[in-house]
Amino acid sequence: MSCECKDHGNEKQCGSECGCNCGGEDFPSIFITFEGDETEEEVECDVVGIFEVKNKEYIALTPKVEGETAVDEEGPELMLFRYEEKGDEIELSDIESDEEYDAVVDEFNNLFFGDEDIQE
Repeated sequence: MSCECKDHGNEKQCGSECGCNCGGEDFPSIFITFEGDETEEEVECDVVGIFEVKNKEYIALTPKVEGETAVDEEGPELMLFRYEEKGDEIELSDIESDEEYDAVVDEFNNLFFGDEDIQE
């Protein structure tokens, strides 16, 4: 695993072995199965981070397409879910309200972008 933040010009360390200062951790890829009415699709995703908002944990993921992070003209696609560990399993669930989603997005932006101007 390696940090992919591409911020390697600083001396502080993020906890990974890369030497950057992103403040993050190295996380593996995980596979998520999306269930539709008639089909199931398994998608490999990079874990961007796991963080807490109002005593609940959330996970930020970017899906991969053909082994590479999915990127469009606005940057990497980002998916946010509630996150819960149950023994050796992890359970992801949808964020159900706009208020909860807005709080999660705000915390994600604060943790990963800090004081930078963010375009929505």
